[in-house]
Amino acid sequence: MTQNTSTNGIIIPSNPADIKKIEDAISEAVDCMIRMDSEKLAIKAIIEELVESFPDIDAKFFRRLMKDRFKNSFDDTSVENDDYEALYASVFG
Repeated sequence: MTQNTSTNGIIIPSNPADIKKIEDAISEAVDCMIRMDSEKLAIKAIIEELVESFPDIDAKFFRRLMKDRFKNSFDDTSVENDDYEALYASVFG
C-alpha cells in the first residue's frame, strides 16, 4: 500500500486499488443513507396517517409503540415510567 501524507497529517493512499476500495465503500454507505432517509419518510407518513385516523391519540404514543415493538423494550419502558412517576411524585407531590 503506497501512501501520501497530506499537510494535516492524514495518510492518503495512492494505490489505485486502495482508492477504489474507499470509493466503493463510501458509495455503498451513501446508498444505505438514501434508503434510511426513504424509510424515515415512510415512517413519518405512517404516523401522520395514524394521527388522522385516531386524532385522540398523540403521535408520540404511536412513535413509542413502534419503538417498543421494534426494540422489544416494553417491559423496560414500563419500569422506567414507573421509576419516573415515583420520582416526579416525590419531587412535586
